Amino acid sequence: MTSRLTEQQLFNYWRLVYLFDLGRNKEKRKILISFQDLYTEFNQSVGICVFNIIQLFNILKINFKSIEFSKEMYSSCRGSKRESELLKNNKNSKNYQLITRVFNNNISKKDLEDLIIAPKEINFLLEFICFEIKDEDIFKVVEFLNIYIEKFIDDKLLTENQNFYNFKNQEERIEFFLKENLKFGKNFIIKYDPEDIILKDDAFLFIHTLLAFEKLGYLKIEELYTFYWGENPKDHTKDYKAKVSLNDLFYSDYYNESENKIIIHNEGSGRIEFVDKILFFKNKQFNFSNSPNQYELLGTLFKDIQKEWNYDEIEEDWDPTCYEERLKQKDYWKRFYNSAKEINKKIAIETGIKDFLLMDTKQVKVNTRYK
Repeated sequence: MTSRLTEQQLFNYWRLVYLFDLGRNKEKRKILISFQDLYTEFNQSVGICVFNIIQLFNILKINFKSIEFSKEMYSSCRGSKRESELLKNNKNSKNYQLITRVFNNNISKKDLEDLIIAPKEINFLLEFICFEIKDEDIFKVVEFLNIYIEKFIDDKLLTENQNFYNFKNQEERIEFFLKENLKFGKNFIIKYDPEDIILKDDAFLFIHTLLAFEKLGYLKIEELYTFYWGENPKDHTKDYKAKVSLNDLFYSDYYNESENKIIIHNEGSGRIEFVDKILFFKNKQFNFSNSPNQYELLGTLFKDIQKEWNYDEIEEDWDPTCYEERLKQKDYWKRFYNSAKEINKKIAIETGIKDFLLMDTKQVKVNTRYK
C-alpha cells in the first residue's frame, strides 16, 4: 500500500502544480517556481519543503531544468553588503564553495541537499532560490496526485491508524467547515488552523479531504495557501486558507434545500444520552464507571447539554461547599480539561470522532454537531 503523505507534503505538491499552471496561463516563456512559495508555515521550514520536492522528484524521476538564485531579492531583503559578509565569514569553512556556487548561479540538486543541512545563515539562501521543470514532468506530478487522492478516497493508504484516517471520518469533518461558510454563497474562503486549541485534531486531514472533494466533483479549489505576498502584516493569520467554489453536485448530495442546511451524514444516528455512568452515542455504549472524574464531568455537562460550562461552574457543581477554596489553586481547571481529553480519546477509538467535547483553558462543552 502507498504510505500516507503528511499534510505539509501534499500542500507542497499541490502548490507546485498550481504555480506552474498559473505561469502557463500567463503564457510565460520561462516558469520559475520559488521554494518560498511552496512551503507551509505549519511545522515546516523552506528547507523541509525543498527536501519534500527533491524526494518527489526522485520518486517520479524528474530532473530540475534549471535552478536559479535571485540576488536582487536577497540584497533587497538582507542588504547589499550581506553577500560579501557571508563569503568573508565562511572563507575557511567547508561551505565556502557551496555559497560561491549559489551566488554565481551554478546550483545543482546536490547543492540544494547541502543547503538543507547547512547552518541557519546559509540555509536561509534557499528562500531566494527558484527552479524550472519541463511541461512533461509537471504532468507526472499531476498524475501522481490524482492516483494518490483516489487511494485516499478508497482507504487504500498505509496509515498508523486506519480508523482515524479513513475517508468517511474525514468527510464528516470537512462538512463542518462547508456548513459554517455556506451563508456566503457558492464561493468562499475556508480557514483552518491546525493549532487552534478547540479545533485542533491530529486525525483531521484538511488538505487531503479538500482535494478529495474536488476529485469527487463537489467543489473546485481556486487557491490554497497560508499567506500571500503583499498581505498587510496586521491582517496576517496563521492558518490554511482555501478559496473554493461549490459545484451543483455538492448541493444535490449534501444540501437539504427544504431545511436550508447541510446534510451531515451520520449526525443524529442513534440517541445521545448519559445514564448511570454510561454514554450512549452513535449506537454505542461507553462505560465510564471506572473513571470517576470522567463520569462526573459528563454528569455535569448533561445537566444542560446546550450550555458552555466554565470550569468554575463545574467546580461548584462538583463540590458546592468548598469550591471557592479550590478556585484559588492555579491549575484547578486542568483536571476538567484532561478528563475531557480522555473522554474524547475513548470515543475516538470506537467511532473515529475526536471532537465530541470541545474544550480550552476556560470552558468545555458538548460539540453542537452531535447534540
